[in-house]
Amino acid sequence: MEQVYLKTKSELFVFKNERDFLLKSQKPDHPEVVAADDKIAKAQHLLDSAAQEIQQEMKAQAVALERTLTVLDQQIVELQHEAIELGGTIAEPESLKAEAAISKDAYQKMFARAETFQSIFNTQSDYVAIQERATTATAHTQSSLFPVWKLWTPEKTEIKPDSPQIEK
Repeated sequence: MEQVYLKTKSELFVFKNERDFLLKSQKPDHPEVVAADDKIAKAQHLLDSAAQEIQQEMKAQAVALERTLTVLDQQIVELQHEAIELGGTIAEPESLKAEAAISKDAYQKMFARAETFQSIFNTQSDYVAIQERATTATAHTQSSLFPVWKLWTPEKTEIKPDSPQIEK
């Protein structure tokens, strides 16, 4: 219809120019001028009809595009919900990878520190002193020391009026 409209518009332009040319040399009621007026009227009617048809087609296309936009908007909303769900699913392994990396670094640091301790223990030698041989055991019977172990025994001694009360 657009081609018909453009062709009719160009023909209408030609017919109007022919009529203007005829009016320069002839009167408006001359048969050639009247024939040119008829051609102009027919072309104008065809042009108006083509314009109406194009407008109807454009309205139909606009309605179809509106429907398409509505469907696409619904699809976008659905895909956004899916993307949010998948984003959470993707984020979980990523956070686990990050935690694993942190744990691995902590393990490496602890392992290095433990190796340092182990190397310190390996490089330090124990102090060993050579002592004389032990003598045989002998009993010490006379001592000026008070036997401390007697303080914890439940036996009681006699109470003398001059001395303080002592438990042995």
